[in-house]
Amino acid sequence: MAIYHLHAKVISRATGRSAVAAAAYRAASRLHDLRLDRDHDFSNKSGVVHSEILLPDGAPERFLDRATLWNEVEAIEKRKDAQLAREVEFSIPREMTQAQGIALARDFVREQFVERGMVADLNVHWDIGEDGQAKPHAHVMLSTRRIEVRIGEAVHGRRDGIPHPERGGRGAYDLAPDPGPDGAERGRRSTQAHDPSADGNSGDAARHPAEALDAGEALAAAGRTARLIAAARLRHEGLGLAQDQPSIGFGAKERSWNDKDLLLTWRERWASLVNERLAELGPVRA
Repeated sequence: MAIYHLHAKVISRATGRSAVAAAAYRAASRLHDLRLDRDHDFSNKSGVVHSEILLPDGAPERFLDRATLWNEVEAIEKRKDAQLAREVEFSIPREMTQAQGIALARDFVREQFVERGMVADLNVHWDIGEDGQAKPHAHVMLSTRRIEVRIGEAVHGRRDGIPHPERGGRGAYDLAPDPGPDGAERGRRSTQAHDPSADGNSGDAARHPAEALDAGEALAAAGRTARLIAAARLRHEGLGLAQDQPSIGFGAKERSWNDKDLLLTWRERWASLVNERLAELGPVRA
């Protein structure tokens, strides 16, 4: 009888975690963490039978390199409590061969994550359980921001030092049960999302600046904004960078990916795919 599970959790800097380290462990590889200036070496870990990065349409090919991908995520997340990635872990039926299990995992990841615009780092583990039988499962690390075209200093939802208007909103959900090191966060909404009042403004003022300022304050704010933009342009000129040089990278946080119903959809869809594929394979001989 097939046994399956699917859990989801957030990889957060608030709990002392690194996206680069998490990726290195799941891929059983050695990656250099630029933010921490150290290597994370898990190349001696056994049981990883498939490792692959799947990109949505429009994503830059440089993200096919695992170190480049997760170091860029680390670099553009500035907050000490930043949500770096979401991880989804799901079991693969023991009744399947490795090739069948990998194919099923890839189909699921493409359909439910990549087609929604996420970058997916898929690793299939074929460990041996305490009962001596195979314990196949997959880990998928997912980006939390959409791929966007960036102009000048527009990086990860910011341009010239001015916050992106979509920053803030709901934090990401975890799906219980979560047996991992982030177990304290399981089953509740994470609170690490940006709080509009964290910069010293009320939530309403942060969301509706034009309504919160009188004419004099609005002019002063406009002057500050102009100075920020001018300073950014000077930095570009000093570095010899083209002002409107486009690039492709991560943009703003995608709020729709944090919907709790979507996480439940992933769990139900995985169960459905497992049952469909097992039915196609026919009865398993004892």
